[in-house]
Amino acid sequence: ALDSFAEISSMDIEQLEQLLADLKVQRAEAIVRFNNRRDAKRQVYTEKREQIEEQVKGDYDILFDEDGAPKDTNDLKRDSQSVYEYFRDRKILKGIQELTSKFTTNGKIDPNKIKVFFRNNLIHLGTITNILDRGREDGMFTKMFYDKLNEMSESHLEGAYRQEDILNDIVSSVNPKLKSYRKWALSLNKTFDDIEIPSVKKMSRITKNEALRIYALYKNPVQREKLISQGFNADAMKKIEEFLGKDNLAIADMVVDYLSNTYFDEVNNVYIQANDVSLGYVENYFPTKTVSSEKLGDMMSSGDFNGIFNAETSPALQERTDTTGDVVLNEAFTDVLSNHIAQMEQYKAYALGVQEMNNILRSDSIATVLKETGLSMLFKASINYAINPNAGPKQAEGIADWLGRKFIGFALAFKIIQILKQASSAFGALEKYQTFSKGQSIFVDLPMFAIDYTTSLLGVFTGKTLREGKKISATFKDRMRKNLKGDFYTIELGTKMGTPNWVYKKIQRTKVGRTLKSAAGMPTAVGDILGVLGYMAVYKAAKRRGVPEAEARKLFNEYNTTQQTQRASEKTSMQQSNNSFVKMFTMFLSSPLLMINNTMQGMNSIMRDIGRKEMPKAKDVRKVALNFSVMNALFVAAAHSGMLLHGDDDDKEYAWNKIKDALMGKNLIYSIPYLGAGIQVAANKSSGESGFTNDGTNALVSIVEQVYKGFDRKEDKWDVWKATKPLLELSLGSDIDALIGVSDYINGDYDEDVMYEILGITKSYRPGNISVDKKFIMIPVNREKKPKKKKGSSMSFEEINELLGG
Repeated sequence: ALDSFAEISSMDIEQLEQLLADLKVQRAEAIVRFNNRRDAKRQVYTEKREQIEEQVKGDYDILFDEDGAPKDTNDLKRDSQSVYEYFRDRKILKGIQELTSKFTTNGKIDPNKIKVFFRNNLIHLGTITNILDRGREDGMFTKMFYDKLNEMSESHLEGAYRQEDILNDIVSSVNPKLKSYRKWALSLNKTFDDIEIPSVKKMSRITKNEALRIYALYKNPVQREKLISQGFNADAMKKIEEFLGKDNLAIADMVVDYLSNTYFDEVNNVYIQANDVSLGYVENYFPTKTVSSEKLGDMMSSGDFNGIFNAETSPALQERTDTTGDVVLNEAFTDVLSNHIAQMEQYKAYALGVQEMNNILRSDSIATVLKETGLSMLFKASINYAINPNAGPKQAEGIADWLGRKFIGFALAFKIIQILKQASSAFGALEKYQTFSKGQSIFVDLPMFAIDYTTSLLGVFTGKTLREGKKISATFKDRMRKNLKGDFYTIELGTKMGTPNWVYKKIQRTKVGRTLKSAAGMPTAVGDILGVLGYMAVYKAAKRRGVPEAEARKLFNEYNTTQQTQRASEKTSMQQSNNSFVKMFTMFLSSPLLMINNTMQGMNSIMRDIGRKEMPKAKDVRKVALNFSVMNALFVAAAHSGMLLHGDDDDKEYAWNKIKDALMGKNLIYSIPYLGAGIQVAANKSSGESGFTNDGTNALVSIVEQVYKGFDRKEDKWDVWKATKPLLELSLGSDIDALIGVSDYINGDYDEDVMYEILGITKSYRPGNISVDKKFIMIPVNREKKPKKKKGSSMSFEEINELLGG
């Protein structure tokens, strides 16, 4: 523009006419390019929409007329009985038969109510698309929505970590001793490191992090004028610059330059592809505020995920220069920067894919299928959650959130047995493991899987496996970060995706506190990583078969389908809730809910093949066997390892019975929220065991029970230490039995119970603490107060009667 119009004021008429003619040519060429770009995009959307329409018309032919057009409401009402029979014959969700009296109509079990319960509460997006694809392995719903969203999630994290590397380079180039952006961010949040700016009336004191943001905004002419009007005059800014020091100022200068130029171009390129127009350039740009969610109630209820995504990201994109109102002064430089980068990386990763999915769902054929299968709202809500996990009303953290976070640490901290229990889930990867390209064979795959998994484990000790895993997958890298931080809450419960884990907001925790938290979570972290590495074996086998890197990486990231997922696409409706009490109800249910979904998907695919008179695929049979039975049994075996290795015959029999129950799928059935507890009570009653059980984890009840163990009924008094110890552990967010056990061992106490305390094996899983059952009689056996029984003996009814005193 400068080349063309700089001399316009001195041009004669002929030169002006030539310039106008050139401009018209350029305008015409630009319009052609614009239309070609839109046509190309429209063609891609049309092709994908036609692919999925072709599938649904074949799978759901009863919903379409002879010409392939969707039937209207009146046609569908007339065909309602036929539609019912159609779906019945296709056996969608058949096999879900665990029922209770709460799911009956006129005194009879109502399968439809069971189906609605499972759909509305227990299934995630992967299962929804599997149902819509009729169990097809390469179904279009799975490819275009579930797989696509997982790819975008990986791209989002990959981009965020790429930006972290850039910020690391900026920081280390100024001060090599700092080494990383994270370490620098921590240095800005030292307690009591602040100054007073007398000229600013609305701010008494300002921290280094807040001062650095003021400095960065001051570089922009518009923001400078606003700050001056708020009292940040030349003297105030000189004081701030002296307070910050040259290194911090240099880092801020480089960050502002990067955001204004290189990073602006990256974001703008995606914005142009999505909207065919460019963002406005801002000189010396730094985000004016931390972007928060708007009130999006109507779009949330209608499932308008595209509208929500645009509403969530547009303030950071289009409102790039806040020209009105005062600058908010209590925001930290690193907070605003981290939030901005996280949101921009989300935009870069999701913008084009969200636009594509929104266009595909405009199809009348797809809308009809979603409506008639009853999955429309659930499908769109799950997509919205995967794209906009932070959208919707925010709920301030209350006592339930605090209690839940502390209780998870209380239950898992310093427990070495967690390594074995968590690692047992590695066998879930056998579902995806394939030695040869032509198919799966358990007789070949199992030993090869063992070899690949063992090789990966050996690589952990040298660091090679973990370096390779982080290089392959940003999702795995993010999980590693959370594990090393001792982030129990995220691992066990799963948190909403959105802000990558490298974002540290207002970090005030001391170095000692961070170290202790990391140490407390290390056993769970190690076990979790060992479980995930089962999919490293899958990755290795895939690469040997010649699978492309992108597909092999996808297979590796499939660990999220069995390993306490952190991806939003595998969260059920219950887990998507912001409600603190719902979160507490699903505490420790992350893995069982994944297994339930995998079992449903496998059964759906098996029933589809049987309905088509085809042999069920080995992959689907494995999926059901592993998730319904084997993985649960391995976990139970790990939990009862003390009894199996060091118990007497009664202990071993008890442990093996628990393992058998798990192999029969009882553990998975009992873990079904609401339904499972009722089924377990009925099963316990029928077998003569206690008829009481807990539906979910109630942290408060568990703590009260622990406190009450400090009351000695015989002495009719409290043991102060036993009663207060659980409260101390809860406040610390950590069980201290292991630390006490280590102390006792160092002091020469080599008792077996001390070793169990060090390993984190609770009393109910130790040898000598089982109950002796005789129909409805439950007798706690304290082997320290009675002669030890001979191997192979058992208590007779007469002996029980005598023990009870006649």
